[in-house]
Amino acid sequence: MQNSLEHLYQSLREAELMSLQGEDKTSFIVDAHLNEARNFLKNLVETNSVPQTRKIALKSLLMLGILRASSEDILTAATLLEA
Repeated sequence: MQNSLEHLYQSLREAELMSLQGEDKTSFIVDAHLNEARNFLKNLVETNSVPQTRKIALKSLLMLGILRASSEDILTAATLLEA
């Protein structure tokens, strides 16, 4: 799990800013899948007891929000930081 999260985070870091933001028909499908990814990462942060896993999941969630230009993702990450 840890290696997969590290790979995800590195992939997100290498992506172009706001590259996951779209407005065509297929972007609605992609957006639904990215919402599932957000929920998965959020769940990891909330329920995982391994600090390193929580940290990388939170960083990935924040990067996902930046790449999507999604205030919801960014606010979710900020809320989890406060918890």
